[in-house]
Amino acid sequence: QPDFASQLRQQYIAEYGTTTRGLQLHHNIDIAHYLHYVHDVPLDAVLKPDAELDRVLAELPQEKILFTNATREHAHNVVSALGVARHFTRTFSLLDFDYRSKPDPYAYEVVLRGLKARGEECVYIEDSLKNLAPAKERGIVTVLVDGAQGAPADIVDFAIARVHDIAGVMRQVQAKEL
Repeated sequence: QPDFASQLRQQYIAEYGTTTRGLQLHHNIDIAHYLHYVHDVPLDAVLKPDAELDRVLAELPQEKILFTNATREHAHNVVSALGVARHFTRTFSLLDFDYRSKPDPYAYEVVLRGLKARGEECVYIEDSLKNLAPAKERGIVTVLVDGAQGAPADIVDFAIARVHDIAGVMRQVQAKEL
């Protein structure tokens, strides 16, 4: 029943932010087993080291944190495959949020508490508009990657075509702070 599975996946993503949360609440799945299964993919077949991204991240003096709806292990595997793992000092993962993933406001509160930071002290870079809204509500500077022109200004502070363009945004953010 591929159509039913696809419809259910879309419903859970819309309602909970991830399929995982819907499966947990409605189907009593073993989440650790499920996440291990869905993340067991050969990342090196789809991701290659990105020297340009490594250079961009190296030039930014700000602390870099991963905030993911995946497991810590999967996030580490992804940034390792990209050759940029050395830039990230901490990872906040789905497990830290009791599987209440982005865009659930609880996830953002966990990150801010864990960082001992106010929203105004943070910049959040994301490729999903729905995940930016809770960040914006907490005063976080929001950056939409691969955002179309006309991204809603009440949610998006900056829109960039590629994450590689983040240095220009960070210069603008820093200039506003001075």
